[in-house]
Amino acid sequence: MVLAVSQLLVAVAINLAIDCKKPPGNYSSFAIICVGVAGLVGLAGLIPLAWRASSANAEIVLQSLLVGFLLFEFILQVCNDHDNRNEYYHDQWLIFIPLAMAIASPLSLLKRPLIRAVSLPMVVFLLVILLTRAVTIYGQHTSIDVLNFQRESSAELLHGQNPYAMRYDSIYPPDTPYYGPGVVDENNRLTYGFPYFPLSLLLALPGHLFGDVRYSHLGAMVAVGLLMWLSRPRATSVLTAAVLFLSPATYWMVKYAWTEALLIFTLSLVMYCALRWRKALPIALGIFFATKQYTVLAVPAVWLLTTGPNRRREFFKLLAIAFAVAAAITLPFFLWNPHEFWRAVVQWQFIQPFRDDALSFLVWYAQNHGGKHLPLWTPFAALAPIVVLALWRLPRNPAGFAAMLTLTYLTFFAMNKQAFCNYYFFVIATACWSVAATDNGRTA
Repeated sequence: MVLAVSQLLVAVAINLAIDCKKPPGNYSSFAIICVGVAGLVGLAGLIPLAWRASSANAEIVLQSLLVGFLLFEFILQVCNDHDNRNEYYHDQWLIFIPLAMAIASPLSLLKRPLIRAVSLPMVVFLLVILLTRAVTIYGQHTSIDVLNFQRESSAELLHGQNPYAMRYDSIYPPDTPYYGPGVVDENNRLTYGFPYFPLSLLLALPGHLFGDVRYSHLGAMVAVGLLMWLSRPRATSVLTAAVLFLSPATYWMVKYAWTEALLIFTLSLVMYCALRWRKALPIALGIFFATKQYTVLAVPAVWLLTTGPNRRREFFKLLAIAFAVAAAITLPFFLWNPHEFWRAVVQWQFIQPFRDDALSFLVWYAQNHGGKHLPLWTPFAALAPIVVLALWRLPRNPAGFAAMLTLTYLTFFAMNKQAFCNYYFFVIATACWSVAATDNGRTA
């Protein structure tokens, strides 16, 4: 119970952090304080684990907190000023969608089966309306490189061309601070190909076929909510899914086609299999590892998913199958052109510049120490004690696994040279999954 509450509070703090600055998720003094609070609250959840199921009313308490957080998120949406990030005000009726979502999800708490049954479909339907608006209206003139990468690479792949060997026109000025040295040539063209794992491109393809890659991101978010409910069909799952959907960042994730929406979907497959379909867990883990580069940081957390008498053997077997699945998805693209694949997927990440607008403690340090930068291995050094502490204190179950991901990625992003809205949205999702996977002995 205490772990679930701490994870929920982590989500609250991160929502505040990414929603207090324009653009969302950029550095500010208040935002970095919120990130620090999130880290402390997450660590506090490791301390009193013995209390986690001490109350017979734990589920009721957790559901009450979720309803309160839904109200908080709605207020957060309404209190945004008109000129900041909230595009709902351009179509005033759109503000009623978050309100309706905040009202519809608590219906799952009622005793009447028919009303409870329609709660999740109502929430999902409202989400689809909101995110479709983000694609079809406000997203038509969106200019961001990640969307451009997915659009052009999808078209290239459908024409039988290698997306890792293609070159993009830069949508930013030649002196942009967004890219590292050598990324943009004298003609303002990028010298690197598609910078993400192949699976993220394959997942974006269905949306491209329907007219916009962001329909895949929309579908991914809907699937996350459905998988959350199917994993534990109860009111808490509906409320937690609504908490994730009502995050101010959800709208921007789809509008800008940030690939974390696809990553959260593949994480949801892992969580569903861990809770309901153990035989498919290694395959789901492989799909997750094949989605994005930094998923490798989740490897130690897999230990918390082992349940058998020989946990070490089970751990290595899970990883062996998972890596085989990830390799089967990724290797064909690597073998297509190993040099270009390595440059785009690996080298690109290392030459990305330090961003002084990143929501990171490295930026805080630079601002308060005359522009001096901490070494780039800092996030890995910060992770070591967090991993050890999490493996020692967290429960060995799916809720503990998701909680360890929350602590791992929150630490890694908060100490990195680049950390923005999309990165922290993944932390919100892992925290929500830890809450949804918590077992308080109730099914409704």
